[in-house]
Amino acid sequence: MARVSRGRTIKEYVFGVLLVPPLLACLWIGVFGGVALNMELNGDNVGLAAATEADITVALFEMFELMPFSGALSVVAMMLIFIFLVTSADSASYIVAQMTDNGSINPPLYKRVVWGVLIAAICLTLIAAGGLSGLQSAAVLSALPFTFILYMMVIVLIRELRADRKALLTQLYRRHGETPVGADAFEAEQLGEEERLRRTPSVVNRRINS
Repeated sequence: MARVSRGRTIKEYVFGVLLVPPLLACLWIGVFGGVALNMELNGDNVGLAAATEADITVALFEMFELMPFSGALSVVAMMLIFIFLVTSADSASYIVAQMTDNGSINPPLYKRVVWGVLIAAICLTLIAAGGLSGLQSAAVLSALPFTFILYMMVIVLIRELRADRKALLTQLYRRHGETPVGADAFEAEQLGEEERLRRTPSVVNRRINS
């Protein structure tokens, strides 16, 4: 996402990544969930609730069986699920390969293939060992320590944004003849103080010159 969003503002990035996908997910759940509830409440013993309780993975296809063009809808749903899984696995293998290749933008293909195979093997092992509940439990357990990593990433991001703003204000300050362009009163005073300290020779330089 960061590579695709190059040149955009942070506000645009946050809107496109954190707001649009949840809105689309809410739309999907609202439409299909509303249809399923309407069929279950107003239908004549359609059995959607019982089928979902028995096996949640077939709930969508059981609902499609009660609708026109059920075969076509099931094919479209399978294609969407397949595209989602492939793109998610490709992104995960790319990120891990990039991290193990010293942050290279274009990691070697063999690393992406190796990590993709390892990720698939781990998922298949968890599914075979405990089924879907085992995979969900592993995801929850691995997400707990990752929460602290996310907090650290937030702190680092804030520090980097502050440093980037300071560098930009300093550059504008020197370019416009010591005019604090874009800075508030506190930042303007800080820029002036730093510029005076930069121009004032240090004690070491004074001793050398004397």
